[in-house]
Amino acid sequence: LTQFITSRREQTKFLTVKLEELYLMLNKSAEDNATRFNAVDMWFHGTAEQKYELENIEDLYGLNHNKRIILLIRLYFSQLSFMHQQLFHAQRDLNNLYFSLFSGEHVQFEKFMPASGVLAHFLRLIEGEIIFNRKKLTCDYWLFCRYRKTPDDELIYNHNPPEGPVSTRSRSKKKK
Repeated sequence: LTQFITSRREQTKFLTVKLEELYLMLNKSAEDNATRFNAVDMWFHGTAEQKYELENIEDLYGLNHNKRIILLIRLYFSQLSFMHQQLFHAQRDLNNLYFSLFSGEHVQFEKFMPASGVLAHFLRLIEGEIIFNRKKLTCDYWLFCRYRKTPDDELIYNHNPPEGPVSTRSRSKKKK
């Protein structure tokens, strides 16, 4: 019994560290998403020098830390698999817009706002699932513990931007 309790405690400590690492990677993804959107905004509405800030973003497509996120989920937290698939579908859609922009296709700025918003939405949902299910994910329970999935109605992203231009830069240009 003592050995079981000790091994369970060690497993919980180990999984807690991995879960914290995953959570920090998701926070990094959210931060990168905001940085990329600001760079896209500058691409469309900034000066000639600012336009190329998007090209200077290291890991524009988020591949480096996304691989680490996949690794952590597949190895340790398979319960998050559905949400991480939704998250990476959203990332793929946004990456397709970046690729189109760099390949010279005509892409409207207004398409980036909902694509970026969907990614942020799923980042928020997967973080919420981690918080609500921390005990289950880290095996930090003694009695039965259920995993609470995100309700289906929360999976739908409603893009309701306020009236007016999307970009603060475009708004300040119109005032001049």
